[in-house]
Amino acid sequence: MANLARAIAVLSVCTVATTTPAGGQPAPATAVASPLEVRVTMDYRNRPASEVLQTLTRAAGLTVTIAAGTLLPVTTAVTNARLETALNAVCENASCRWTLSDRAVIVTPVPIDTASLLPRAISIALSDASVLEVFRALAAALSLQLSVEGVLPDAPPVNIRFTNAAPADVLNFLTQAVKCSWQFEPGRLVIRRLPL
Repeated sequence: MANLARAIAVLSVCTVATTTPAGGQPAPATAVASPLEVRVTMDYRNRPASEVLQTLTRAAGLTVTIAAGTLLPVTTAVTNARLETALNAVCENASCRWTLSDRAVIVTPVPIDTASLLPRAISIALSDASVLEVFRALAAALSLQLSVEGVLPDAPPVNIRFTNAAPADVLNFLTQAVKCSWQFEPGRLVIRRLPL
């Protein structure tokens, strides 16, 4: 893998077992009965689910087909687990289901109600922060990635303090002040500059 962040996934593929009988000659190698029995070790932090699924299936000699839909980013770690267990962990994180058909893993995203994934209330306090810093802090408090479309307006540093406030109330206040709109998408908070 070209990207070091992708190389975090260390896959241990144990597909052949051998033994040595009393005569000292190695016994014939036997393949793992099912590709789902392959052992894997992985450690991913906020990685695209499609990338994780492709890496896992490729290591087991399988292909993956991902149906249309949205998959959440994956944060999971397993050590020396069966591929089946690893796929279950990934799909639990990514909000999908998987099945094995011949040598292909078929992945189907499950529709996501993004509002149900958010906390009911958040607290945030910042002093002398830029608008971008405020949106970054808010996205972090919501465990979302921040995506800003367009250029945020130049504004003087702000002081902000909300305690146990609904995320939508905080976002409405902030975006109205800087003439932007906001939207939750699976795994991210999108801020868009409104046309002037």
